[in-house]
Amino acid sequence: MSRATRLPAEHFRVKDRGLLATGKVADVLVFDPERFTFPTPLEADPNDPFPLASGVTHVVVHGVPVLLDGKLTGEKTGKVIL
Repeated sequence: MSRATRLPAEHFRVKDRGLLATGKVADVLVFDPERFTFPTPLEADPNDPFPLASGVTHVVVHGVPVLLDGKLTGEKTGKVIL
């Protein structure tokens, strides 16, 4: 169990998140900490308003892959949690 995900989910009473377990919503980020970078505002390309971080290989949102092998899948499964 990860305290970094479980405790915030418990604190904000979001019951279906915070753990990778049956019946929970899977939001997962897979990255290489040695290669992870994100452009600072000074490094960012003003023609690219949505830059991607380097070193991120896979992202799963709500159980659906949205980034595979560093490439966007086109899926848009995220939602605002209030």
